[in-house]
Amino acid sequence: MLPRRSTTGDGTVIGDPSSRIDGHPARRTSSLDGGASLQVYGVQGLYVEMTAHDKATLRKLGGNLDGLFRSATFHPEAHDWR
Repeated sequence: MLPRRSTTGDGTVIGDPSSRIDGHPARRTSSLDGGASLQVYGVQGLYVEMTAHDKATLRKLGGNLDGLFRSATFHPEAHDWR
């Protein structure tokens, strides 16, 4: 999770989201080894990226990263990060 803006100066979104999750623009990608990534923009002012690097890890997460995203607690202020 990186504290950065998800838009450029003209308001366009970086990374061209192809879907949505819980109302946020998102992009889902698959890797050659069976893993996957989920990029979500504008989550309490944060850009969030989650990656499962292999098929076994992704399987443990229910086959996608949506559940992990939904169960996470986000802290937009760096001093709140743990």
